[in-house]
Amino acid sequence: MTPTTLYKKFDEALYWNGTLFFVNKISKTLISFLLFRTLTPIEFSTWANVFSIVFILVLWADFGFSRSVPQYALEFAKNHQAKTTFMRNILIFKFFAALIINLLFILFSAKLATMLGLISHMMFFHIGCLIFFIESIKSLVRLLFHSYFWQKQFNFIESIIVTITTVILFIVLVSAPNGTYILKAVFIQQIVASMLVIIFASFLFSSLIADKDYQGTEKLNMKQLIADFIAQSGVIWSLITINSITERNFLIPLFTYTVGHRLAAIFKVANDAALFFQLFVIRTIGTTGTSLFSHLQSKQVTTHSPHRLLGDIFTLLTKRILWLTMPLLGLLFMLYLRTIVPYTPGIFSEPQLLFTSFLMLTSLYLVQLFFFAYDRLLEVKRHYKALFISMIAYLPIPLSFFFIAKLPIADHPSAILLIILVIHGLRSVGHVIRIIYTHMHYDLSFPLKFAALLCLTSLGSAFLISRFFSPIPLELLTSFFFKRIV
Repeated sequence: MTPTTLYKKFDEALYWNGTLFFVNKISKTLISFLLFRTLTPIEFSTWANVFSIVFILVLWADFGFSRSVPQYALEFAKNHQAKTTFMRNILIFKFFAALIINLLFILFSAKLATMLGLISHMMFFHIGCLIFFIESIKSLVRLLFHSYFWQKQFNFIESIIVTITTVILFIVLVSAPNGTYILKAVFIQQIVASMLVIIFASFLFSSLIADKDYQGTEKLNMKQLIADFIAQSGVIWSLITINSITERNFLIPLFTYTVGHRLAAIFKVANDAALFFQLFVIRTIGTTGTSLFSHLQSKQVTTHSPHRLLGDIFTLLTKRILWLTMPLLGLLFMLYLRTIVPYTPGIFSEPQLLFTSFLMLTSLYLVQLFFFAYDRLLEVKRHYKALFISMIAYLPIPLSFFFIAKLPIADHPSAILLIILVIHGLRSVGHVIRIIYTHMHYDLSFPLKFAALLCLTSLGSAFLISRFFSPIPLELLTSFFFKRIV
């Protein structure tokens, strides 16, 4: 495969990842808003916490595959039989591993419900167990397709299914008699949609295995390759688990447990809105960052200068991320100028704190994404020690919740701002360590001039556009939510 072919596959993958993200996110955002509007605080908390627990377990039960499979799928693809065996075996492993974890989830679901004060809605924790099992399998199926740049085929299937099932769900919810009925409908929609994705994708597996761009007859040292794959997966699994303590699905239950349902709901609304922007970039890039570096590492790309190609891939990936993030930062700057600035005297009102939290979270998420390529490079090159050391900074985050819960401001929304600063301050320390380490070992150049020009263009355009709009009352923007929160 030539570098030109690789870059073409990369750009096509970005397009289809972005398409699937918008379909999924619009669906989930509309459902989230509707539930927030119609459910009681306890019912909404049930939905939010069960889904948070389900997807944090999906992340923990990933076994590092999300980063190791895109890399080693290319190694096994050098031999057709090895590729087939690899795909079959990890699917079998994931099935039984998810089954065992699901049984543990069932055993401990009553204790989780009690801790979160949701024992009256125990039924939904049990339904959540089934969702976890299905989502675990679907995540690996998606990963296998994406590892070979089959985003177009898989994402098209998932987009159609999610769209159809969401429309049906909204039709059902219009006539829903009560909150319990609404929750059942939402949980069933998630189960049905994921099951259909797995079923339809399974019909394409034979075509995926036969993909002519990933065929070979090279003799492989299977024992060594499998051992390396297991080691890489184990290390990445540990890193993902540590990193998960900085993410929403871990923080929402922790927030609920330490400071209560009300502040947890405010934090979830602000964080979910911020994640719309962050996940647009992350889901658009998807596994392509790992796949780009892995194509070079596994020698799937023909080149006379691997070192130069490494720099080109690093620059290409970073520029694509900057193209995605800078306009979003410009949009945030425009919102800041038209919302927060005109109403500074009332900065501690709850609507302004909610919107300030959203702006802070989104800006911090997007800035940290500038350095996405550093993380993927260190993972593919197996700089495990540097990755572990950088993530030590994340470990105090859970303890900070219990500390802040003891402060006088613990029951006030301003505690959210303090938690945001702690979380992202510690995350930034980890990023700085990884950036310094990468530049010590690789001769790479961050496209600083490109970033500066794009930043000035985005912020300048946002400033000029904001002049044409009147100040926006934050109470108008947040009244939808505060009818339910307060």
